[in-house]
Amino acid sequence: YAGVLRSIKGYLGLAVLNTSGQVLATDAAGQPIDFKRFSPDFAAIFNQCAISADRQGFQKCTGLTAHTEKAVIIIIPSGNFRFIGLMSPDGNGFFMQVQLEKIIPQIVK
Repeated sequence: YAGVLRSIKGYLGLAVLNTSGQVLATDAAGQPIDFKRFSPDFAAIFNQCAISADRQGFQKCTGLTAHTEKAVIIIIPSGNFRFIGLMSPDGNGFFMQVQLEKIIPQIVK
């Protein structure tokens, strides 16, 4: 499934996590990415965002995107898993999000 994502301009990598942020699987284009170093923090941020969104009546949190100077970080949940996609800032983050939403159901079967 990572092959589909690798074709997206700016693709840097993908990680599959559990809800506490433990890395279960990764893929990187080019240099390796140390997902283990930052994934627990982003899983916690997503979990807190989900709680806050629900508390405000916005209902279920279906994703979170963070833009930094060096990357676009896309987090999409699916059951007991969290998917983190990384893009370069000039990449097509929206297209990556759409593609992740298409392939995640196939991955978690």
